[in-house]
Amino acid sequence: MALDDDHDLDGDLPDNPAKYANHGCTANAELVARDGRLFLVASRPVPDGAEILFDYGFGLAESLGHPCLCGLPGCAGRILAEPLRSLSKKHLRRPRRPRP
Repeated sequence: MALDDDHDLDGDLPDNPAKYANHGCTANAELVARDGRLFLVASRPVPDGAEILFDYGFGLAESLGHPCLCGLPGCAGRILAEPLRSLSKKHLRRPRRPRP
């Protein structure tokens, strides 16, 4: 996860519990910064055994190489920040006009 141009977090490190959280188009957690630290905080109740999902916040260019496989209703089909999902779905569903 890119924090800025110079810093990123790798959730795939053995001692990082964030490796158990994934992107989901219907998130149940959000990333919160407090006192220079990052936390995943539940945004609604998470039942025992449920996967922890948050919005990775990818922009359009980043999302092109990252298909979303969450399978949740409203899935955009790519890992894409929430504000961009409706635009993506709108353009993906738009029927193509036949060429004259």
